[in-house]
Order: sequence, then structure tokens, then C-alpha cells
Amino acid sequence: MTEQINDMNNVTEINEVVNFNTESKRQEITRIARGYYDAGLNVLPLAPGKKHPPQIKWGVWKEERMTSEEHDRIFAQFDASHGIGLVMGKGSGGAEAIDIDTKHDPGDIVYTEYKSKIISLPFFAKLVKQKTKNEGRHLLFRCPNPKPNTNLAKAEGSNSCAIETRGQGGFLVLSPTEGYEVNEGSPGIVEIPFISDQERDVLHELAKSCCKEPKNDAVAQKTKQKTTTGGSGVKHTEPELAAFGYPASFNQQINPREYLIKAGWTSAGVVDKKEQYRRPGKTDQGVSANWDDECKVFYVHTTGSSLPEGALTSFQVFAYLEHGGNLGLAAESAKKILTEVDDMPLLITGKDLPKTKGELDARKPPEVIPGLLFKGGSMAIGGAVKASKSIMVGNFINAAVTGTSFIDKKIPRLKVLLIDLEVDFWELSRRFFGMTRKDENGVAQYSENLFILSLRKRPDLRDRTKLAQLVESLKEEHKFDLIVLDCAYQIMGGIDENANAQMTELGHFFSALQKDETTLIVVHHFGKGDSYTKNVWDRFRGASSFGALFDACIVLAAHKKDDHLIAEFGARSFRGDPAMVLKFDPFPNLMIAEGEDSKSYRKAGQLAVEDDPVIASIRVNPTWGTKQLGSHFGLSPQAIRDRAEKAGLKSVKKDGSTYWMAEENGQLVILEPITEKSVK
Repeated sequence: MTEQINDMNNVTEINEVVNFNTESKRQEITRIARGYYDAGLNVLPLAPGKKHPPQIKWGVWKEERMTSEEHDRIFAQFDASHGIGLVMGKGSGGAEAIDIDTKHDPGDIVYTEYKSKIISLPFFAKLVKQKTKNEGRHLLFRCPNPKPNTNLAKAEGSNSCAIETRGQGGFLVLSPTEGYEVNEGSPGIVEIPFISDQERDVLHELAKSCCKEPKNDAVAQKTKQKTTTGGSGVKHTEPELAAFGYPASFNQQINPREYLIKAGWTSAGVVDKKEQYRRPGKTDQGVSANWDDECKVFYVHTTGSSLPEGALTSFQVFAYLEHGGNLGLAAESAKKILTEVDDMPLLITGKDLPKTKGELDARKPPEVIPGLLFKGGSMAIGGAVKASKSIMVGNFINAAVTGTSFIDKKIPRLKVLLIDLEVDFWELSRRFFGMTRKDENGVAQYSENLFILSLRKRPDLRDRTKLAQLVESLKEEHKFDLIVLDCAYQIMGGIDENANAQMTELGHFFSALQKDETTLIVVHHFGKGDSYTKNVWDRFRGASSFGALFDACIVLAAHKKDDHLIAEFGARSFRGDPAMVLKFDPFPNLMIAEGEDSKSYRKAGQLAVEDDPVIASIRVNPTWGTKQLGSHFGLSPQAIRDRAEKAGLKSVKKDGSTYWMAEENGQLVILEPITEKSVK
């Protein structure tokens, strides 16, 4: 057995761990990782041969400190002999790094110049200095407000970065991973120093000053490119001509909407399945361009923008708006966009699967709605217009923020953000006031876990990109467990809800809201007709693949009784509950209506049984027979019997007279006349 390393600041011994045999290496790297953790760093094992973690959802640790139990469990489950890495940013005490990549710097020209500028800085000596596998360098430090990954400098003639940062949300491989060594004389990883934001900015600005201009032939790519004209009038540039290249793939996969909105273009709605746009600065109601999603072409009708007039591909829009028309830089960026993934999904092998029932149960995520939805999952709530979807959502939210029950299911206490696009703030207030517990003085006791974005009068925030950015900033501050979006159609601008292919884009927006294991509930309408005849997943309005975006669903239908609803359930990870009938008791509070028939649907336009004049007449005159009622209402005796049966009433003959009976407490009883009512 190799002697254990006890001094976590002995960089020489730590660097040598890569030469241990496999079992000893795993043990020692696991011990070193624990030492790094004890120094305030969120560290993770690497996947074999990769620069990222294995199948671990690590997004939450970009912002938060990993618990000791989480750290030990991960390193017990995964083999650390492949190396370890550091989750950069706030979760690791503000960790950042300067990443110097010499393979993109022929002759080390940029690196040499940068080193000459920073070596005399008063805080340079305390930075942790690490050599990388490709003879690059890392300079590690911590600061109060870590910045995200940023490109700082390029070498002459290269479109790839010679100096960049690894900051908030990034990941950095650490020694003793094979090929990575902390420099002799440098502080160890456990002593990554704190510097000020201003000192960090000095490191960034000095790196930017080392950036070299691209060669003239690279600049010339802006104006001189081999082109070919397609059937839609598009002139494809040289980078797009490779059928399976990244620019060509970018054209097929990426809608340029994000880049247009970022550049100041505004959406003017969808006409004939084409999204209309107005150029930046345009204040009238005219249209400057449109995006044809079927042809994947952006048609520009104006000469008053930074985009040339005519037909452009998504890649060309991206090149002009993000890279000033430099197609080479745009091609490099397109490759990164299409290939880089923050939370890399990995292949699960047999050794990663649970070996016992105990291990399986230990990995089971917590349930947000028992028997229906796991934490981090998504659920759709649907129904026809005015089917009380929002009221039901309000009942669930009220249970979630207080940790009480919803339809007899105990809901864990959650911090909830409601994004409401449907009603004004007063109506929201009325609903929540009605559902919230009051004290002895009638004062509503609202939970501090409830947060509301009332956006009915903010059409600008129905833009998916803007809304996602707003929600992300709010999540950083408040750490929501659950987000509820009411209602989906309000944020579907630019998407044809009947196009299955475009549901992917909507799914990307929902995924953005779910970042860091946030549970999501989305309200959506049903299609036309008697939707209750379809499978629960197929009832939602628009493309059939809408339901496929979710892990669970609750669908609502009108019951034949007034103030009653039928709730049906769908779940991909559970057996699912049987349908049930709910009732308002009193409005807007929902509870289970025991003993009611969950198949007693009320068709669109059909009266509730309480509102049926035939039923009202029977209750006023329970001795009227079916013929007399039929004559009064112009209906056949059988039609009278059918409507009475739906209301739970049955006619019987006794001593030559007709009586109507109803079930009460499991027994049939003869109705008594209700004399104070009159039949109109």
C-alpha cells in the first residue's frame, strides 16, 4: 500500500499520485478530493477520458455549497482514478481561473506577452498555477463576484482562443488528474487565494491587450466567400456548403429568433405560418422581414438594418448579428453551440445501475405530488376554456406553499413562483384571498413561500427569451422549488402550435425554466370538440407532441352537476390515480366529491343538472309523470326519463300515481314537493 498523503499543500506528492496503481490511485485521489472539499471547493470525479463529470446533475453546485454527505456519496459511487475537476463560481467560494491554451498560440507568442505583463503584479505570486495536459496553464483564484466563462485573447491568424476564463458555471480539471500538475513553488489547490474583483479585472484586461488581429485573409471572409444559390433564393456561403458541417446543421436546427431579439428586432406575430419581424428602431406597424420555418429562410425586405436585403439562412443571420459578418468566427461559434453541453449526458453502464432494492430506493427522487410527479419533473394541467384550470392550480399552489394537502395528497412545503398571463392582479388577489386560511379576525395568512409574476399587462415579457432571462435572475435570488406557468398559449409567439416539429423549441423554453431541478407546471387549453373521448395526453390543443413534453398531466372536464369537475390523471413514472370528481366547497376551494360518478361528463353547451328546467319541474311537482312533463316541455317521455336519470332521479308507479325518487344515503326516497319554487 502506498503511503498516504497527509499534507494537502504538498504539490509534489499530489502530482505524483497519477503514477499510483489503479486502486491506490482511486483511494488517494478520493482523499485529496475530500481535502479540496474541506477547503471550500465543490469537486467532482471525471468521466473516463473526459474533462467533465460522469452522469451527475451538478448544476445546483454552481451556486450552492455541496453538502458533506453529497460529496462522500458521489466519490463512493464513481471512480476518482480518472481524475477530478472543480465546479467554478459561487458554490466554490467564487472560484475563477485564467485558462491559457498554447495549442492555439503557435510559438507561445500571446502567452509570453501575457506572462510578461502579469508577473510583476503584487498578487501574482499567490495565484495557484497549474500546468495542463497540452502544456497550457491555469491561474486559479477566488473573488467576490465571479464572472461567467469569457473569451479574452486570440493568436494571430487563429479564430480559437489562446486565453479565456473558466468562471461562474464552468468546470476545470484539477491535479492530480493525469497530465495536470500544480507548479513547483505554487500554493496548493487547497490555498486558492482570494483577490478583489478589481484585481481579477486587471488580469482580464491585460489578457485582452494581448489579443492579435486576425490575418487579412481571415478578415476578408466577411466580404469574399464562395456562394451557391438555393431554390429559396438563398446564396449559401462556403462554410455552409459542406452538407454535414456545423453551419449547415446550424441552419437546420437553429431558429435565429434569439439573435434577432437580442439585436433589437421585434416580433410582429405570425401570418401564414411565417413569423413577422420589425427592424430595430422601426416604430410604425410595417413589417421588415419574416422567418419561414418550413424553408428555414429569413427574408429581409428592408435596407435599413445591419442585415442585407434578401433571403438569408439562420447561420448567415447569426454571422451578421453576432460576428459582424465574419463567417469563419461564426462557423467556430456554431460548432460550439451545437457541440458544447454544460451538463453533459453520459452513457450509463451496468456498473452505474443500482444492484439492490435498497440502492434503487435510495436513489428515488422526492415526490412533489405523491403518486404523480417527482421533484424536477414537469406536469401539464389542461381543460376546456373556463374549466377552472387556474382555480385548480391555485388550490395546488396554496397547498404547496403551506405544506398541506391537495386532493388528499400531502404536498411538501415548496417555494413557488406563479407566472400568470391570464388575469389581472385584482382577480389573482380575489382567488388567493378566498383560498387562504384566515385568523380569528378574518385576516388572510399568506405564506412567505408564494411569489407571483402578474404579466397580463406586460406583453413584452411574453417573449420567451426575455421571460426565461427574467425567471433565471429571480431564481438566482429566491431559489424557487416550483414554477407554475398559466397559460402556455400566451408565450407561443412564433410557434405553430399544430406543428409537431416546433414543439421542440417550446420544450427548450420549458427546460430553461426547469434548470437546476426546478419542478414545472404548465396550464394549457384543450382542443375543440368532446376532448374527454380521447386519451388524456391527446386532449391538449395543438400538436399531439405537446403532451410528450411532460412527465405527468391532470385534465379537467365539466361534470353534469354544477360546481363539480372531473379530474383525470396521466403519469409516466407512476401507475396513475383513477379519475375523481371534485367540487367547490365553497368556491374557490376544491375538495373531493365522494360517491360521484367520474364518467358523468357534461358536453359543451349542456346545462348542469341543477340548471335543467325539467329537473326543476320534477322537484317542484314530483307527482308529474313523464307524459305530463313531456307535453309541458315538448319532449318525448323517454327524453324526460333520460334527463331525470342523469340527475339521479327515477319515476315509479304506486297506486296508479307517479312518484319520483332520489337516492339519499344509499336509499331511494320519494321526493317531497318544493312548494316555494315555481316552474317557469
